[in-house]
Amino acid sequence: MPKRLDELILHSLSAFPNRTAVCGPDRTLTFSELNDSILKATYWLRSLEVGKGDRVGVCLERSAFSIVMFHAISRLGGVYVPLDNEGPSQLVCDVISDCTPKIVLCDTDKMLQLAGQISDKSKLITVKRDAKGNISWSEIESMSKPTDIRNEVDWNDPAYILYTSGSTGQPKGVCLSHGNAIAFIEWAAKLTNANEDDVFASHASFGFGISVYDIYVPLLSGSKLAIIPESIRNNGAAICTFITSHKINHWYSVPSALLLLIRSQEFKTLPSTQFKTIKYAGEPLPNRFANVLRTKFCNSRIFNFYGNTETNVCTYFEIKSELDPSDPPVPIGFPSCGNRVWIEEAGINGVNRQGELVVQGPTVMLGYWGDTFNTDRVYRTRDLVRETGDGCFLYICRVDNVVKIRGHRVEIGEVESHLMRHPDLRDVAVVCVGEIENRKLIAYVVPNDPQSLPTLVGLKEFLAKHLPPYKIISMVHFVQTLPKNINGKIDRKKLKSEAEAA
Repeated sequence: MPKRLDELILHSLSAFPNRTAVCGPDRTLTFSELNDSILKATYWLRSLEVGKGDRVGVCLERSAFSIVMFHAISRLGGVYVPLDNEGPSQLVCDVISDCTPKIVLCDTDKMLQLAGQISDKSKLITVKRDAKGNISWSEIESMSKPTDIRNEVDWNDPAYILYTSGSTGQPKGVCLSHGNAIAFIEWAAKLTNANEDDVFASHASFGFGISVYDIYVPLLSGSKLAIIPESIRNNGAAICTFITSHKINHWYSVPSALLLLIRSQEFKTLPSTQFKTIKYAGEPLPNRFANVLRTKFCNSRIFNFYGNTETNVCTYFEIKSELDPSDPPVPIGFPSCGNRVWIEEAGINGVNRQGELVVQGPTVMLGYWGDTFNTDRVYRTRDLVRETGDGCFLYICRVDNVVKIRGHRVEIGEVESHLMRHPDLRDVAVVCVGEIENRKLIAYVVPNDPQSLPTLVGLKEFLAKHLPPYKIISMVHFVQTLPKNINGKIDRKKLKSEAEAA
């Protein structure tokens, strides 16, 4: 089996050279064409003196060209760093400042935003198709096919760096090795039984851990990858049309992306046989929506994948039966990818096998960029979980999302979980604001029917059936949607700022 990411294509190249490997908004490539483009991009990057261990920032649209560059960087033993092309320039600058890539590939607009803001240690290179004065894909493609250039890397050498916001709000670079990724990719390909007739969708940002599945599992299985264009990523109807036209049968995203599909009229037109597998990760999916998927795609396998960026997927749970909408969300499940998973009870709560989830194994990151790498490969997730008798884990909330109100511990996730069971609510988020003596819980909720809103008193009475008085919300704001960050998760910092300013 492959030991490095750029070797994955070799499995499908020999067996399916003329089958489509990648369909992007820029172009479509067969496995043979993809490999040729990678060779030429490798040669070009080598001319820029990119070598083993060098970081290369990729701040481009989600495209086939980006996929080519990721592989070319890996062949040189480099480390690719996906940067958010649509995100704030300051965040991109902070990431560049932290990991000092040798070069940063960007389009013209982003180059103009970044110019003069980053260190001379990183060289900006503008990439635009067929643009005079800039390096373009057509120029790279016009190169004669060079000899394969390959720098040797070890299983434990860094392959890519994914940035998270970190508890302080400053970006933290999660360094992941070829081995980290391969352990997950091989496990996922086997679990989903992927083959050369399958089509995978790429919806997630390339800077999000979900994208590792999208980019690499199809290469191992000879499948096609269809990249959803940026212009329709938030349009449920357009995505449903894209799914049908490209015959996508493997889907993996955050729950909010699934809800975009479910809530669109075009969702009804998707055939019941559309998907072989549906996977979601990042946040819980309310049971009633999981039931919608099970009913609609009755022969599909539906999975809840769990893991932090630092661990990729470390546990999983397959939804095999109908769920009670009033029950908590499905478990995060059982260990995956050869990882060892356990509960650290000390200092949190040793009652009923409850405590912080700890992971050790092949998908656990090397460490954070700039820190000493992790030798024991143990990661404490800061997630509070409970273990059932059969070794299955139930997610409760973030350890650091626990607040104290009038001396009582309040787990924000617990309050949200109960609110989500209210039949008139579609989506919820709860924040805690105020000084110690005046702390209160504020709910932001998306109603099912904007013309028929539940009252604050009614919501309080509903919660009071399940929670003690100190866990009851003090105020509610009805909104059309909850703000999301670049990874598709609820932007709780923004909500808290709004609540504090009100």
